Amino acid sequence: MIFNYSKPKSLTTHSSIKILIIYSILFTPLLLVFNLVGEQRYAIHFADNGKLLTNETSKDLKHGDKLHLHKLSELIAEEIFNGLADLSATATNLNRLAIYAKRPKFADEFAKRGGPVILVKRLEESITQDCFASFLISVRGLWQLGKIDWNDKAIHEIIARCVDFIEKANKEFPDKSAKSVGQALEFLQEGVSKHPGLYQEISTKVPYALLNRCLEWTDDDVQSNSLALIVALLKGSVERNNWKATRDIIQQEDIRDTVVKNVIRRGGGSTMTARPSDSMKRKSQQLLAFQHLMLNTLMGRMSLSSTTPDKIKERLDQLRKTTREAGVYAVAGADEEMEMKEETDFTILGSMNPKDPTIDLNHESSGLLALDNMIYFSNKQNDNFRKFILENCGCNDSQACPFMKSSLAVTKLLCNLLKIGDSLYSSNENDSYIEMFFDSDTVFEELFCVCIQIWNKTWKEMHATSEDFNKVLNIVQEQITRSLRDHPTTIDIFKITISKLNFNQILKHLRSDIQNTIEKNSKEKVIKELTKRIKPKIKALIKQQRLNQLVKGELFVKSNKKDRGYLAMRLSPNYKVLHYKELEDSNIPQLDEMSKKILVSNITDVKVDSELQKGRPKSAFQLSICYKDDDKNIQELNLACPNESTHSIWYDGILCLLGKEMMSIEAANDFDTLIKMDIRLRLLEIENIRLPKQPPSVPPVPDNFNFVDEYYH
Repeated sequence: MIFNYSKPKSLTTHSSIKILIIYSILFTPLLLVFNLVGEQRYAIHFADNGKLLTNETSKDLKHGDKLHLHKLSELIAEEIFNGLADLSATATNLNRLAIYAKRPKFADEFAKRGGPVILVKRLEESITQDCFASFLISVRGLWQLGKIDWNDKAIHEIIARCVDFIEKANKEFPDKSAKSVGQALEFLQEGVSKHPGLYQEISTKVPYALLNRCLEWTDDDVQSNSLALIVALLKGSVERNNWKATRDIIQQEDIRDTVVKNVIRRGGGSTMTARPSDSMKRKSQQLLAFQHLMLNTLMGRMSLSSTTPDKIKERLDQLRKTTREAGVYAVAGADEEMEMKEETDFTILGSMNPKDPTIDLNHESSGLLALDNMIYFSNKQNDNFRKFILENCGCNDSQACPFMKSSLAVTKLLCNLLKIGDSLYSSNENDSYIEMFFDSDTVFEELFCVCIQIWNKTWKEMHATSEDFNKVLNIVQEQITRSLRDHPTTIDIFKITISKLNFNQILKHLRSDIQNTIEKNSKEKVIKELTKRIKPKIKALIKQQRLNQLVKGELFVKSNKKDRGYLAMRLSPNYKVLHYKELEDSNIPQLDEMSKKILVSNITDVKVDSELQKGRPKSAFQLSICYKDDDKNIQELNLACPNESTHSIWYDGILCLLGKEMMSIEAANDFDTLIKMDIRLRLLEIENIRLPKQPPSVPPVPDNFNFVDEYYH
């Protein structure tokens, strides 16, 4: 039974009293209403997680929580055990057992009575009575809690029956027993993943052809569990054989094509949806695991140690031959003797060690894979290869883009981005597969061909030299990373996307990212506190700059139409007197040459355009200084500033002299720029460090302060 319980606000927080109130108000009356005998045989559980409501767990009780009234684990275990023992209502008892099997308390009580032994004896009945799924869920639950030994003979019988059931379901009633097939696949997958001793048995009994047929089912759980079992079997193959053998299995068994046809593009669409269900999420995670496994089959081709020196030399000679066929010597005007030198070939190819290019290949962990990529590029896209080589063979050594060095860098970059060779890699729920990597068996090589051309293009756009190699690497990494974020479905779509991200576009994106990071960080509590602390310093800096400009002086135009000319004004270095003089020319005189003065202490106000009295001549950048003369009368000195910047500086400067806040828009902009710059520089020192939500706690005061070195002076 499910009922709602809303905690009264007056309810005490003391656990024992809380439980007493709940049981007295709800528990006892419910037993009477439903004619249930024996209070000691029932308990209240949380509806969402099945936890028993006790003094300890009552702390988690919240307003509106749903609670279940359950029989105690001992009573349920006894009922299910008796039902399975005398064969009464096997299906009903197995369905009940599937609900409780994963609960430790119930599992203990069920095991005490010898329940696991009785359970495995009901294997055939579970199949005939259409409750095989519940049987497998129960066995797995008890298995995970250690109540059934995976070495038990019964486990081997269950494995055999799972395989038989899946084969029969594929032949006779596909999609009608999806739940049972899904559970059978999950049972086998768990056996392979968590119990290595079962790998040989399951891999022998479960052919990949059978799993391919399961992938043709329309049920998401069947598909995701089939994928999980395929990945588990292939991983086991890697551990026992090598990556090449695993790659051969994927190709020979046609697994990739089956996944693309029946899982990714079923019905002409993709599994990527805006709001995927839980089963769709699980399937997406399994596709990601399969993608990672397929890409990691390249590990067998990464290191030079996986092949012989003769084969490496043969591949390098093949690359040299393609370079010669590109006609680079004819373009360079080389004679026949130079053309015969092997060292010259590898110099043109951009090797850092042209006498022995294997040194370049050995320098990187993915050297052999990079060599394969270069050969693939030169053979499959010969025109683009010739274009790359010919464009750079005519440049001087510092400006030429080195093909071999660049290929090694791009291959290593792709391996790092795609986590190839990362044994510690583990996906999270926010990761998702990229359909492009299921497109063909040579998708990595095709990806390299696109990226090496983008590298050459970016090199030219940046006008890079050999010293800028790492800068180009960083930009290309951004181009590839941002293009993969769009989850391209084919290599052609990836090529279109990355081609649009030229050097200038990447710079714009990086600036935007920096700005977004600053804005995001500015909302953090610690940044707000930092801003509050450095705010007075920034304001003082702007104030000092304004006053310095006033001391330097400025030339204004007289705002009176009857009296044409100029008015020069300076502030004294001690900030106490404004000196000014009327002029006919545009030269600012020295301070001692200005005869007229206004004491800063006599200035009462400064007015700008909208505040000036009506009838005054209008000016775009006009301000008026109000001051007291010797007779204590208020006078105004009207100034027409030559530009907006001067207007803002003098307006802010005089406000500072009056002890008021600066009011111009330019002052606000300067403050915003300087505060962001200051914070950005400070954040550079803690790059990639997560900012704390709360300040660190202050440590307690020590027992004594006798920790100063007695020899310290």
